[in-house]
Amino acid sequence: MTGISTNGGSPLARWAVWSGTHPGRFLLIALAVTIILTVGASMLTIEMTFFSIMPEDSPQVRDMERIAEEYPFVSALVAVVDGRSLPRGESKDAAITVIDELSRTFSAPDYADAVSTTIPIWFRFSRR
Repeated sequence: MTGISTNGGSPLARWAVWSGTHPGRFLLIALAVTIILTVGASMLTIEMTFFSIMPEDSPQVRDMERIAEEYPFVSALVAVVDGRSLPRGESKDAAITVIDELSRTFSAPDYADAVSTTIPIWFRFSRR
């Protein structure tokens, strides 16, 4: 015997004594738990999409997923206006004019069914 008393001790102390006196059984239990947890962890998936947080049984969500598969840019359109070839003084004014025109065009009634909002976003103009 080890000389360590397990009577009346805490469950953790009793477990420590048991695992020390039965190392083979302890390793088999640890191996079994490790295999079970490894199999469980291998079945986990991480989905980092907007649709993963939406209800799966909603017909609107299924329709939006189908539309997003057919038209990848359905949720956002980013228009880049490059004015680097223009003279420095004119490039900012030309870019603002183009952005305003695009915003007016896509805000027109012709696009009302397809475009929910147009938001001009202003970035700092680089001096390259």
